[in-house]
Amino acid sequence: MIRLELAAGPGALRTVEAREGAVRLGRSPDCELVVDALHVSGVHATVTQATDGWVLRDLQSTNGTRVLRGPDRLDVGERPARELLLADGDVLELGDADHPIPVRVALGADEETARIVEVRNVGEVASVEAQATADRAILQKLYEATKGISGALELDAVIDAIAAQVFGFLPRATHVTVALREEDDDPPGRVAVRYVPVGTRVRGGGASSEPVPITRSVFKKVVAERSAVLAADAARDVGQTASIMGARILSTIGVPLWHGDEIVGVLQVDNRASSGVFKAGDLDLVLVLSQAASSAFVHARLFQRVKVAEERQRKENTYLKGRERSRREGGPIGDSPAMHSVFKQLKKVVDTRVTVLIEGETGTGKELIAS
Repeated sequence: MIRLELAAGPGALRTVEAREGAVRLGRSPDCELVVDALHVSGVHATVTQATDGWVLRDLQSTNGTRVLRGPDRLDVGERPARELLLADGDVLELGDADHPIPVRVALGADEETARIVEVRNVGEVASVEAQATADRAILQKLYEATKGISGALELDAVIDAIAAQVFGFLPRATHVTVALREEDDDPPGRVAVRYVPVGTRVRGGGASSEPVPITRSVFKKVVAERSAVLAADAARDVGQTASIMGARILSTIGVPLWHGDEIVGVLQVDNRASSGVFKAGDLDLVLVLSQAASSAFVHARLFQRVKVAEERQRKENTYLKGRERSRREGGPIGDSPAMHSVFKQLKKVVDTRVTVLIEGETGTGKELIAS
């Protein structure tokens, strides 16, 4: 939990508390912590929950952001990716360096983490798969599931395929949620790594429009330890954390999606209605499915990038062709005998592949003739 308090200036003692997500600071009324000072930018900075704590990010503000930490004043704008991991007792200085707006930072302990029932590290996936596929019927179903997942290209199609397979293997599963690592083009050195929910599927109901929280207590363990996690009877056994109770989750499975050494996302499977809880065998099956899911999401994002690049190139080509067409339509004009002589010579070579040397003084229109 983090608590931010305006220590001076307009709106002094205004506070905001957050247990997850991001807090925006700035002059805009859309910010969670509004700072009424002209030298503070509209959306000046954000404080974001990351796997290692809360991270301050300066959003290219006009007058900068600094952090007082004991005797030191740290300029966030001079740090890699304009980010800094916050500590309890820090004081943020927003805006003008001579008359900044101070914001006090207080960090509180998170709720008790889950009493985890089962854990499977991704390094164990080969042995888990061998055990799970000892049954030939399960092996055949996993083979068909992998084909179905691998055949999807679009991001939504991948989520649909994975959800369909999870619902088929786990009768108690009611919700499947996918959170993927936030992609950006910022420079290396980024402190905050955010995983953003990109889609939820509900058994019998397709895509869900409701905001579905990733179970924080399980999510942290999944990312930090690169492990698949089962929390049984989550509402009682997982310390009744805010995100679990808010979603009324009875039991949950969290599985990492990985590419090499990088965790690219988290697959969360919830039981929110059915009696009973997930078993260790359910965790093993989702972990085995996550291999194909991991590759599918990596490929879907690459496919998405290619589509975006192609669309950008298409628009650039359209623009350049239009500009070239305008240049051609605005070609040389003239009615003198000399210009008629030039036009006659042009007609002889304009539709050929002959190389032509154009001579003339500066400003006489050589580039116009060449076009």
